[in-house]
Amino acid sequence: MQTSAQHNGAPPLRGNSPAIRRVLLRAEKVAPTDVTVLLMGPTGTGKTTLAKWIHEHSSRAGKPFVHINCAALPEGLFESEVFGHKRGAFSGATQDKVGLLQAAIGGTVFLDEFAELATHLQAKLLLALEEGCIRRVGGTGDERIDVRVIAATNQPKSRFREDVFRRLNQFRIDMPAVRELGDDVLLLATHEAEEMGCALSAEAERWILEYSWPGNVRQLQNAIKAGSVMAEEGVIPVEELMYSVAMDGESKDRGNEDEGVDGLDLVDIFGPGPVRAREVAEDLGIHSTTAQRRLRREGWEQTGAGRSSTWIMACADSGFPDKCGP
Repeated sequence: MQTSAQHNGAPPLRGNSPAIRRVLLRAEKVAPTDVTVLLMGPTGTGKTTLAKWIHEHSSRAGKPFVHINCAALPEGLFESEVFGHKRGAFSGATQDKVGLLQAAIGGTVFLDEFAELATHLQAKLLLALEEGCIRRVGGTGDERIDVRVIAATNQPKSRFREDVFRRLNQFRIDMPAVRELGDDVLLLATHEAEEMGCALSAEAERWILEYSWPGNVRQLQNAIKAGSVMAEEGVIPVEELMYSVAMDGESKDRGNEDEGVDGLDLVDIFGPGPVRAREVAEDLGIHSTTAQRRLRREGWEQTGAGRSSTWIMACADSGFPDKCGP
């Protein structure tokens, strides 16, 4: 759970694409109201950032913003965490507990990844919000609550109970994936680099525009932050961005050390046996001397395993083999 009451006048998203303009227009229109907002879109598209911005531009700014991560709420503790409990309600309840909904009174409750809740808990929570009252576990009377609701999910409508979806879907904002932003992705990347006190190399800018960014804004931000650590003279090289997204892909399956970006197998690309500079050069479309220099610098010419294998996979998958660099 997180709370916030800081007013921030900056737009939650940057760009001029139709997708960004549509999100900003809808957010600006709904922010001053008390209408329930449903944010739908893939993971990493900035739903939490937008939810905070809507709160900070509402009449409830200055009051609590309570972020409830529904995916992390154990079902057995749901009512105690959300509604609170009275002392003696169960073993270990040594004092009264204020629930998350009470902590948000006067402000906004952000139900993050709401569809991850079991459907019967979705209904119980929405009923309490709709009626504006809760009963603590072990309590005998209802307590009034006044909160605005913003919910977010990366799941389709089918993951909701129909009645729950209707209650939440008073005003919907669809968050675009990065691949829908066109040139705005470079605007986002440049801003993130500036926040880190860096600039992007020309090769990095071109690669950013070409890469699909399946992890969306969060993946882009992480790549820029990682690249800034390795920046030379304040310029982030394309190799570091490639390496970052390669590691991101590798983390999906740590059980296979030979697996690289997007689940591709090195054996499928290079064949069995140790990887040689000539083979790498052929696959990447670069001179064998350039490949050899890079392989030696990374220390894996005879093994074809580990860190640099993933780097090569990123280069091969990037569409910019000539940017893998000497």
